[in-house]
Amino acid sequence: MNLFTYITNIYTKKKDISDIDMSTNIILTKWLSFDVDNLKALKQALPYIFYVEPKHYYYLLYYLITKKNKVPYLKKSNKVEEKTDKLFNKIQQTLNWSNRELAFNKSILDKVIDVKYWKNELGGINE
Repeated sequence: MNLFTYITNIYTKKKDISDIDMSTNIILTKWLSFDVDNLKALKQALPYIFYVEPKHYYYLLYYLITKKNKVPYLKKSNKVEEKTDKLFNKIQQTLNWSNRELAFNKSILDKVIDVKYWKNELGGINE
């Protein structure tokens, strides 16, 4: 399960838990400490982190953190889709470059290449 799903479950009080381990609990404690309202509850729970099982520590956090309708400091990220350019894809394929090499050299290619010439040279690419 995703770490942010655990945090959301703690704040909204949903009892959906799967496999959880010690490292997840440590990271959860760190993320929950960003909310100032949780500091008192985390101060009470932190001494037990290494003495109880990871699942029990998660439930301790679950019961100590007060319920909130909205999870603070977590915003849904919007995935930005990159527009693929057929010319650059063809150059990448011809030169046998990886995506990282293409991204590194793309600014240079923008300055250097003649788009009309390369579109004709590489097989008449139409946008």
